[in-house]
Amino acid sequence: METNELIQNAIASILNTIGSKSANIGIDKIKEWIEHSKNASTSSISKEINNTDELATAIFKQYESKSGQHQFDSDVLSRWLEIPEADMEHLDIEDFNSEVLIQHIILEQRFKTWFEEWGYEAELGEILRPANMPELECSVDVYGTLPTIHGTFEVAVNFVCDNPPDENRVIALASKIGAYADSKESFGQNDVFMIVTPWSFTPIASANIRQQNKQRTYCVLGVDGAVLHDLESAEDVKHRLEELYEAVTQANQEAKVFNQS
Repeated sequence: METNELIQNAIASILNTIGSKSANIGIDKIKEWIEHSKNASTSSISKEINNTDELATAIFKQYESKSGQHQFDSDVLSRWLEIPEADMEHLDIEDFNSEVLIQHIILEQRFKTWFEEWGYEAELGEILRPANMPELECSVDVYGTLPTIHGTFEVAVNFVCDNPPDENRVIALASKIGAYADSKESFGQNDVFMIVTPWSFTPIASANIRQQNKQRTYCVLGVDGAVLHDLESAEDVKHRLEELYEAVTQANQEAKVFNQS
């Protein structure tokens, strides 16, 4: 499914989920959401959105038809909105953050494509569950695996798209993947957990990411808007992988220096 089609189906699904509370929503309001998201986004992300008028009209027609043909479930919508699934039941139109939704969808599709270009098998919305320990399960937005003669490399990615990035969400994501990794031997050395934002992490969030990276056998990497720009601007697949490898190497070196001191 193309990115614009995903955005169309996602917003129509949210309006249908909200139900009667969205009764007064029209094309102008939907256009306002899209334009706000485009203006707030990084330039490369905003370019993913095609004609705003056409997209808004398509969303409104789909919503008006009440068609459930492309309705997304609450677990998917809540992941894109970066809220607990339980909150979907009480979601109001004033709480709908189109900026987070649209950027999350675009980044998710982008990273999935990159991983596949690098030879990984990439899954979206993967639930990582350690055997017999369901309380330690965690959800990752993009999960990539690369089988090699040295074993299977794993890369897990979560996005934090609000501006500024929510510190509590950053801390919780790193903690959850850490608890999962502690219970499962195969996610460890040479694997990577990325927390990605199109913005700049707050000092508290950055400090937590660095602290997690020092404590873990795997790499915990914060990818902010500057690193994301370098990845997006890479001239080809090979150079994009080199940019990511450089960021991982730098994070590992910083952790190594700390642990030797």
